[in-house]
Amino acid sequence: MTPQETAAPDYMASTYFEYQQRYARDIKESDKILLDLIRPALHAKSNGAQLRLLDIGCSNGNLLRHLRAIAPAVEYWGGDIQPEVIQRCRSDSSLSGIRFEVMNARDLSAWPMFDIIIANAVMFRFPEDDFGVICQSLQRALVAEGHLFALDFYHRFEQDVAIVERSSWHPEGLMLHMRSFKTARRIHLAAGFDEVSFHPFSIPLDLPERSDDADIGTYTRRTVHGERMQFRGAIYQPWCHLCARKS
Repeated sequence: MTPQETAAPDYMASTYFEYQQRYARDIKESDKILLDLIRPALHAKSNGAQLRLLDIGCSNGNLLRHLRAIAPAVEYWGGDIQPEVIQRCRSDSSLSGIRFEVMNARDLSAWPMFDIIIANAVMFRFPEDDFGVICQSLQRALVAEGHLFALDFYHRFEQDVAIVERSSWHPEGLMLHMRSFKTARRIHLAAGFDEVSFHPFSIPLDLPERSDDADIGTYTRRTVHGERMQFRGAIYQPWCHLCARKS
């Protein structure tokens, strides 16, 4: 789950955790790319000090589980604004040794500083003002030359899109924001990051569309060039990894 002002109903959290459980052993394709991008930063410290990493909006801790498998010496933290999500992570014995705390991405000043922060499918929930505030908060929570890694809705077109999705999961309306590289770079630079780079993600698998129109899971459609485009119902999802460094 992502940092939001209100917690999701418990039945939604349960359903989401059940869905994500499939990736506890078999890592998501997007997370494979994320791990490859993060890997050099996991070995960046030369003075022997232990790296500290935060996954903000940590969901059920899958990414932290896979990170620990490739770099066990790192101090791992998971943060989420929803207490029930944190409680579930703390109750998972396979995540023992990882610290999970209720956190608000807008203000991380109560916590120690981190060498690496990950925001995995988090920022598309927030309008531009909040997006800027959170970028500044993440920058302040990083040590000098610390790294930010993200997966989000970023694209190459000079076009910023906001969509309200109303569904059985979000009858109140869920706002989705798809930002151009230009906009996302501008806001990250203003927040105090540099070396901002974008890595568009194309899933290497064909995902079938479900026969139940009420179930708006993710599926793929091929372009004439063979690229797989991911859709959620009627909405195209321009997933893209972002890497940035604190100035």
